[in-house]
Amino acid sequence: MKNPTRFTKHAFNLMLILLTSLLFSTNSLAKLNLQAEVNSIEVYPYNLLVQRTDQIKVIYQGEQQITCRVEILKGELQWSGDTQVVKAAKFKQNPLRHCLDRDHAKQILASTFN
Repeated sequence: MKNPTRFTKHAFNLMLILLTSLLFSTNSLAKLNLQAEVNSIEVYPYNLLVQRTDQIKVIYQGEQQITCRVEILKGELQWSGDTQVVKAAKFKQNPLRHCLDRDHAKQILASTFN
């Protein structure tokens, strides 16, 4: 039997990512494909970041070229990813994955175990 607390936290974090993405959008990208966002967090290390942290924000702007960054909170600890510039199609496909470099995501994930 799966741990219901883990599922609840995972669902909460997923909703938080989705709502934050929509909140910070002031253009047509507010109508993101929600399935694409789910896919972006099912890939290591992003999936574990969602499970092990309290809040993930994807902050972005732009239309054709998206400028974005990710802020992650766990308790009183905070991490910020470098600003990325991605094409709108890539952003729409996988916002978290394209706005947070995989190596940096792994480093942040490793520090959540300390």
